[in-house]
Amino acid sequence: MENDFIKYVDLGLGDVPVMVGPETRLSRLAAETDGHGLRGVEMFKGHDISIAEAVTRNVSHDGTRFGDLISGVVCFDTAEDRKVKFTRQECRFSRGSSLFLEEKRYVISSILIRLERDLGGK
Repeated sequence: MENDFIKYVDLGLGDVPVMVGPETRLSRLAAETDGHGLRGVEMFKGHDISIAEAVTRNVSHDGTRFGDLISGVVCFDTAEDRKVKFTRQECRFSRGSSLFLEEKRYVISSILIRLERDLGGK
C-alpha cells in the first residue's frame, strides 16, 4: 500500500527523523521503532489506529500526546487543490484534537516525527 510506509533518515545522531505514511498502523510504528532502539512511540503499541487518525485526534497515552512527537505534516488541501506543509505548531494540537479534526479540507499524506535513539543500548 503506497500510504503505508516507515522511512528512516538515520545519520547516527541522538535523534532520528522518521517519515510515516498516513495508513501505517500506530501499533506497527511503535513496535518497529522500538525494535530499532528508537524511543518516543513505544507506549502506543496497543493503539491499532492509523497514523493519520492518531495525528487528527492527537491520541495520548499516559500523558504523552502523539502530537508532541511530530515535526511536520504534509497534506493535500482539497479547498485550494495543492500540497501544503504544516509545522507542529501550525497543527494546533490540543487534547484530543488538531487542525485536521477542526478543518476537514486537509488529507494527510505523510507525517515527520523525531525519535530519540536509545543510547543506553538494549
